[in-house]
Amino acid sequence: MRKSAVAMILTLTSLVSSAQPNIYENSKPVVCSDVKTIIEGLSDQYNEQPFWNGIGEDTKYILLVNPKTMTWSMVEYNNKIACIIGTGKGSKQIFSRPIV
Repeated sequence: MRKSAVAMILTLTSLVSSAQPNIYENSKPVVCSDVKTIIEGLSDQYNEQPFWNGIGEDTKYILLVNPKTMTWSMVEYNNKIACIIGTGKGSKQIFSRPIV
């Protein structure tokens, strides 16, 4: 009985470890320029305004949104350069207060 319990535990352990999701790296073209050009360009051309800021380890992020047209742009930036890493049309706010 004990041997079969140990065998079952080992089998379950191997199944759990093999069930880890596959991780893939992907490359895509991004548009980069100085921070002022990117932020002002999105504001002037699409009337997108800052909606959310995030701070990463070595970089910052800003989400710009136009609530009328529902366009949005996600920008990653540092002190010198900004890159548009995502854009779209259509969005939905999923929280209304800061998450702690």
